[in-house]
Amino acid sequence: MKFLKFTFSFLMAAVVFAAAISVYGQKKKRPRKPTRPAQAVRSITGTISPSDEAALRRDIAMATAWSIVNKTYYDATFGGQDWEKIGTEFALRAQKAKTDDEVDDLIREMVGRLNKSHFGVLSGSFYRSIEAARKTLAAKEGRKVEPSDADAATDGGEGSLDLFNDDSNRKYGVGIDLRKIDGRLVIVSVAAGSSAAEAGVRPGFILDAINGVPLSEITASIAKAAPNVRHLERMLPLVIKSWILDRDYSLNVKVRCLDGNDTPKEFDLERRPLNGEIISFANGFPKQMFEYESRPLSDEIGYIRFNMFSYQLLGKFCDSLAAFKGKKALILDLRGNIGGLLPAMRGLAGMLEPKGTSLGTLSSRGESLDLLTDDKVKKFKGKLVILIDDQSRSASELFSAALQDKGRAVVIGVPTPGEALPSSTVRLRPARSCSSRSQTFFGRPVPRSKASA
Repeated sequence: MKFLKFTFSFLMAAVVFAAAISVYGQKKKRPRKPTRPAQAVRSITGTISPSDEAALRRDIAMATAWSIVNKTYYDATFGGQDWEKIGTEFALRAQKAKTDDEVDDLIREMVGRLNKSHFGVLSGSFYRSIEAARKTLAAKEGRKVEPSDADAATDGGEGSLDLFNDDSNRKYGVGIDLRKIDGRLVIVSVAAGSSAAEAGVRPGFILDAINGVPLSEITASIAKAAPNVRHLERMLPLVIKSWILDRDYSLNVKVRCLDGNDTPKEFDLERRPLNGEIISFANGFPKQMFEYESRPLSDEIGYIRFNMFSYQLLGKFCDSLAAFKGKKALILDLRGNIGGLLPAMRGLAGMLEPKGTSLGTLSSRGESLDLLTDDKVKKFKGKLVILIDDQSRSASELFSAALQDKGRAVVIGVPTPGEALPSSTVRLRPARSCSSRSQTFFGRPVPRSKASA
């Protein structure tokens, strides 16, 4: 089914760092002179004079978040809402907040008024809750918990969030992929040669517990720390797989699954080295495991799967095309692809489409930019099939929708989330600690990719 033409709307994204929203205890310093973000709050409320730096820091966080949206949001009418009135409301509420976490929630609620994708806050408390779960489960594996792990879950030691800082993060895993279906975490694929495959774990099994801790308790503790995170439920499978099952050490992990008859089955699974590369996906984000798989399916068909659009993708894809010379068809598996960098998407499209093919229009307040493919010497001109699912987001949606619209690819799967937007990160205020990050994303949906059989 041919996809309708679409326009992408562009605006900036922000990353709220620890100085704006600190989730860990820090030594007090003398209050600093209020900066322009604080003055922006004064222009709305007229009454900001905090007596301590913590209160001032929270006011500045709220003011800066409001100001970024006010200046850069693609729709100057804010969908018919009075953004200044909203700013006044939340600035006053922020002044009454007693903790940084309260301001986290307020910023989430404020930007949530616009009800757009790529637009929300993942606070330090969210990452701290993941660390707490990791600490509990690691202890049950028999791993000695290092002071930094304990600090991250309890006292909050400086630089203790290894989700950001540990280059060895997520090198070992059990080889399963998860989706949330009807409220339960379902195993949708099991990697060949993984410990899960060898132990008899099968697609369709329901993941019920990790190291004796019910999944319901793990997910509830994470959700409690981030009550206003947009689409947290859909993010949980990635959180459980990437930050809890996959770890930076090889100790075994015990899981309980339910089979097709809801009969419990216990597995003691070895964490084995994962095929991937730890990369810095974007400034202010946790490090990610970039996964890339390429193999022939037959003499005429090649298969490529990757989990994100990163700069590392282009070289690997080029090598795959060289290996697939003479193939008549190519399957690109974007199921579970979280999106990524626009330059990588444009470069990849340039190996599948002629130079200068338009992938859509980036529209910001008062200007627009045609999003064109980058010209590449090596090109694949055979038939192209793209696989998608409800976890194919952002750049993967733009890519598949554009190639479908051009008649270049057949897209097969289920409708994607419809959440795609180019974005960048902005520091709200210099961080006092790298151990806490609160991330704010701004955006709007684009039309969903339509699947065709």
